[in-house]
Amino acid sequence: MCVLATLLVAFVAGCGQETVTLPSVVSVTPAQGATSVGLNATISATFSMAMSAASITPTTFTVVPMGGVPVTGTPTLDATGKVATLVGATLTYNTTYTATITTGAATPGGAELIGPYVWTFSTGAPTALTVLVNPAPFANPVALAAPITAT
Repeated sequence: MCVLATLLVAFVAGCGQETVTLPSVVSVTPAQGATSVGLNATISATFSMAMSAASITPTTFTVVPMGGVPVTGTPTLDATGKVATLVGATLTYNTTYTATITTGAATPGGAELIGPYVWTFSTGAPTALTVLVNPAPFANPVALAAPITAT
C-alpha cells in the first residue's frame, strides 16, 4: 500500500498545471461607438497574438448594417498575423454597422477567441458640395475675354 501511495504522489506531483493563453482582440478600427466614420474607412481588428490566415474569413470577420446583409469585402491578415482588415468594404451614409470577429478566428495552433468580439460604428451624412463659379450667375455685362471657372 505504501508503494502505491508513493507512486500516486509522484505521479500527481509530476503533473503541473499548464497555462493556456487564448488570443483576444486588443483594438479595432473604427473605434467602438465611433460616429461620422468615412465611407472609405479602414475596418480592422488587432489581435493579442498571431492568427491563422485560414481562420480569418468572410464568416469569421463580418460587418453588417443594422437590419441588413453583410458588407462585401475580403478579410486579410497582415504579415505579422496580428491585424485583420476587411478590404474592399463598401459603406453607405447615415448607417450603423456591427462588426464581429467570431470564435472561428484562431491561432496557427488552433487556439480560438474565448468569445466573439463585437463592436459598432456609424457613418456620417454626406458633406454639402459648394460650387463657386466665375463669372457669377446672371452677371451682366461679362467681358468676352473673361476667364470662366467653376470650383
